[in-house]
Formats: sequence, structure tokens, C-alpha cells
Amino acid sequence: MANYQEVRAKTGEDKDGKPIYRTIGRVLTTKNGPMLKLDSVPLMWDGWAYISDPKPKEEAQQRTHAQMKRGNASDYDDGGPPF
Repeated sequence: MANYQEVRAKTGEDKDGKPIYRTIGRVLTTKNGPMLKLDSVPLMWDGWAYISDPKPKEEAQQRTHAQMKRGNASDYDDGGPPF
């Protein structure tokens, strides 16, 4: 199990109205407690983010491949919220 969790934010909706989530950072576990590292801040973000365990790389690659086959490569969905 990784010593971090991913932070995801809703960044829009695809053509079918399905929410699009992107990983925007990580929560790392340190000896002094949790630490948040944001890699990006989405434009027009409402400030809410989901924290979840990282998805297996193979699963994320399969999702990306399926979206590219549908022609939605720009609508990359990296897993959404943890529920």
C-alpha cells in the first residue's frame, strides 16, 4: 500500500453529462502528520476535492485507452471520487 493518497477534483462534464475528475495532488503521510501537495489548481474550481487511495496504473491505462477509442481523449477521467 502506498504512503500517500490522491487528491481529485471535478473539472467538468463530458458530452454525456458524466463528471470528469482529474488528479490535482497528493496527501503524503509524514512523521509529523499528513501533508498536502497540490500539483495544479483547476480553473473555475469550486474548492471541493476527493481524497482516495491511488488507482492501479493498469486500471487507469485501460480507462484512458477506452476513452481514446471513443474519441474522448481530451475528456480523460482519472477515476473520479472514491465512492
